[in-house]
Amino acid sequence: LADAGRRPDGSLVRRTFITVEVVLVGFDAAVVKGLLDMLRMPQPLAMEREAMRDRPWISLVPEAITNAVWVPLRHGEIELGALGLANRPGGFGAEVIEQLLPLFSVLTQLMHAWRSDREREAAQAQLASARRDVERYFELASDLVCVITRDGLLRRVNPAAQRFLGLDSVHVTRTTSLQSTHPDDRAATAAVLARLRDGEQLLDFESRLLDRDGVAHWIEWRAIADGEFVYCAGRNIDERKRFERELTQAREHAEAAAAAKSMFLATMSHELRTPMNAILGYAALAREQAVAAQQRRRLAKVASGTRPLLPVLAAVL
Repeated sequence: LADAGRRPDGSLVRRTFITVEVVLVGFDAAVVKGLLDMLRMPQPLAMEREAMRDRPWISLVPEAITNAVWVPLRHGEIELGALGLANRPGGFGAEVIEQLLPLFSVLTQLMHAWRSDREREAAQAQLASARRDVERYFELASDLVCVITRDGLLRRVNPAAQRFLGLDSVHVTRTTSLQSTHPDDRAATAAVLARLRDGEQLLDFESRLLDRDGVAHWIEWRAIADGEFVYCAGRNIDERKRFERELTQAREHAEAAAAAKSMFLATMSHELRTPMNAILGYAALAREQAVAAQQRRRLAKVASGTRPLLPVLAAVL
């Protein structure tokens, strides 16, 4: 901290105050607590060396210091630190402290301004770092990343989207978001943009987008409106759609095969059971009405040879 003034002869004099930042590493817990208590004092504290003996932080005070005043520096509820003045002949009485209060006030304002500048610089550095991270993601992302206006005009697209759409940076701002949308999906896309304008967040909206060669690709979109713009990220899901189509076809084939099997079994059951039952029934009837013993024996063989087929048919059909 420094300021400047003039001597009585008019020459310029520069007065410099040095601030020291202390990092408490390896100190006893009682020492740290004592220092923190000193920072939280409501009023300046003047002490002689003998009166400091019972303070936990006395080990940090050089032996050469015979008296001192500790002044908490605050700005509102913010504790900025503490100022220590030492070795004044006659000590630090109430009158001396009263005279020093304007100096303490100026130092407090300077420290607050310095801290505010440091915090602002830190916040600006974090913001700049976050912006660099966003820019790196925007440039390197393999997904399609777009910024569009609420009216549907493209404002900015990342390199991946430029390559996909076949646009250069000059033509991006002259293109609407619907120009590259498949004609069959434009109405649904326009409805989604209307919902985004109303503040709704969009997740997992699927539509077809035409690439620079006019080939349609399925894109899964996520988007949110913020202020004047809508921020969109899209991922090509052609492979997933192909897999879904193949899965649907396989299911349809399986269902058709199951239906054909059921129809076959029903048909075979009717075609086989009915004649088998007829054979058994007529054989039994003919056996009862047969006169010759040889006929009865032959009909009994027909019945005995046919009857075991019934459980086989039941198990198969």
